Amino acid sequence: MKRLRWALGLVLAGVILAAVQGSTAAPIGNDAFQRTWARTDQPVASLQASRTWMWGPEANTGLLDEPFDDSPGGRRTVQYFDKSRMEITDPAGDSSSLWYVTNGLLAKELVTGNLQLGAGRFEQHDPSQSNVSGDPGDTTAPTYASFLPLLDANPLPTGQAITQTVDRAGRVGADPNLVGQGVTAAAPVTETNHTVASVFWDFMNSSGTVSENGEATNAPLFQNPFYATGYPITEPYWSTVLINGVPKQVLMQVFERRVLTYTPDNPAGWKVEAGNVGQHYYAWRYNQIASPSPSPIPSPSPSPTPSPSASPSPTQFQVMYRVSGYSAKTVQVKFITAQGGNVQQDLPYIDSNSGKDWRHSGTFHPGDQAEITAYLLPYQIYDEKSNTWITQPGTGGITCEIFVNGQVWRSASASGTNAGVGCRGVIGDG
Repeated sequence: MKRLRWALGLVLAGVILAAVQGSTAAPIGNDAFQRTWARTDQPVASLQASRTWMWGPEANTGLLDEPFDDSPGGRRTVQYFDKSRMEITDPAGDSSSLWYVTNGLLAKELVTGNLQLGAGRFEQHDPSQSNVSGDPGDTTAPTYASFLPLLDANPLPTGQAITQTVDRAGRVGADPNLVGQGVTAAAPVTETNHTVASVFWDFMNSSGTVSENGEATNAPLFQNPFYATGYPITEPYWSTVLINGVPKQVLMQVFERRVLTYTPDNPAGWKVEAGNVGQHYYAWRYNQIASPSPSPIPSPSPSPTPSPSASPSPTQFQVMYRVSGYSAKTVQVKFITAQGGNVQQDLPYIDSNSGKDWRHSGTFHPGDQAEITAYLLPYQIYDEKSNTWITQPGTGGITCEIFVNGQVWRSASASGTNAGVGCRGVIGDG
């Protein structure tokens, strides 16, 4: 059988905020949200593209009913993801319009503390204390509140090398060594009087594999470069943050809707990432400032995204591999594809801005072999005192699961030093 070509760089997740840990992965609630998610993130989920999630592997909540003055009845339908929140403000609008589904000005609210309850109504609260990037437990990384005093900073001149830095207290410095990163101020935005960094502007205008009408095609990632991010509300700044316990220099810029980060030593495709604004906002709104809990909305079953290779029938089974529960920094995954190929993937990089686990899906047939194994591998941490890298064993727990048509079919867990776990079976067997 033909060996499937895989895009590299799928990542495992960092720690999930407590507010989201209490919820389980939820189905995407309606057709409009499903189409919006599928356009950029279906290719990432199916390993057809190696780049940052723009929403996340799945929804973090079901459909929710939140107050918004300008929607019918003063409430609108929303759904939260790792990276943002989808919302439908006017359900009677043109559902084919790019702007029928929007993602709120969440990053702006997190920085300013202004909870938006309508086009012209806000409640003032304290800004979010969540770290913008890196490990949630990093006590020196900039938070959203760190950027509040920087909203009115003068824009950098176009073409100027970006060497300015920011710390947790919002203090701005400069590191001339950062000229060597080759990042410049690229795109002035008059609407907010800020300049977009070159690496972010390139990403916002990039093309790649997207899903349109169930078909993978090459097209601009964003039909409007500001659709996902909104306008910039700060200048770009470098900061040193911990990523999986390792200090790294990260460029970050806050936009109205998202935070974009740039980590030069990340793998290709993952150097620019979208921050976990959806997670951070949910925690801020429903934990930090204790806004009234949203009302759940029963989710209609969304129509499946058309796919020529996934037509459901009695002789086809939707199979998903999932690896979760790990606590090592490095994980090796081996699995058999629906086409019978054997894939081995070392995943030395864990995206601290990413989703909750690793997964892969495919359409299998009766008699096909499904098998997955995963191992915790040793990893290295940097010791500042000795100025050396120290090898640590892969310790902790790990779980492998195989889902068939949405139900757990095989499952196994293990824990310990350099633990390994696997599960297998023949599709169609009990």
